[in-house]
This record gives sequence, structure tokens and C-alpha cells, in this order.
Amino acid sequence: TRVTVSKQDIAGEEIEGALIQIRDKDGNIVEEWTSGSDGKDETGNFKPHVIEGKLNVGEEYTLHEEAGPAGYTTVTDIKA
Repeated sequence: TRVTVSKQDIAGEEIEGALIQIRDKDGNIVEEWTSGSDGKDETGNFKPHVIEGKLNVGEEYTLHEEAGPAGYTTVTDIKA
């Protein structure tokens, strides 16, 4: 599997500094990263985070923002 996770502001620009986790159905952290830590693209914008080969099709996961970047609030957990 390949999943891209993007932390954006209201204008659709990638934001750095959010501590984000993907948790499995038991609450275990499968993936954790800080938005913006994947570097910048050729236009100078932060890249979204890519998760490859760690998530299983048909299983439920929760996207959890542990800490928001300065000046922003955290998002509500998203289950998918």
C-alpha cells in the first residue's frame, strides 16, 4: 500500500511542525512524523508524507495529530 498524508493550511499550502501519528485499531503507533520533515519539492513547498508498505487494506487506522504547529490547533482524529 502507498498512502500520502498532507497537513495543509486553509489556502492548501503544506505546513511544517505538526506531530502526526497513524495508529492501528488497538491504538498502537504504526507511523509517526513531523509535517515538513520530508523536505521540499522543486518549487520550494514542503512535501506531504508518504507511507509505503506499512498499512494493510481492509484494516481501520486512525490519523491522530499529537501536537499542532505554532499558531494552529490540532485536528480531530480521523478514522479510515
